[in-house]
Amino acid sequence: MNTDADSTPRVGDAEAALRQRLCGRVRELRVVIRAEGVVLRGASANYYGKQLAQHLAHQLFRLPIFANEIQVHSISNPPADDGGGPV
Repeated sequence: MNTDADSTPRVGDAEAALRQRLCGRVRELRVVIRAEGVVLRGASANYYGKQLAQHLAHQLFRLPIFANEIQVHSISNPPADDGGGPV
């Protein structure tokens, strides 16, 4: 019998496929499947990586994205130093 569950990749397989397609754009990628849909977790250097992960996960799982919790931490734009020193 071919059900939706049969055609949905296993979480580990999907994480591996996402990592391969993302080419390192998302670090510490984790995928959680809930009744409401897919939850993505990890860290990216930019919003493009975060959005790309969401798009690819939707394609792979064919489930709604319930939450995209991938945090964006740009290493090229560190937080401003508010120590009051010279600029």
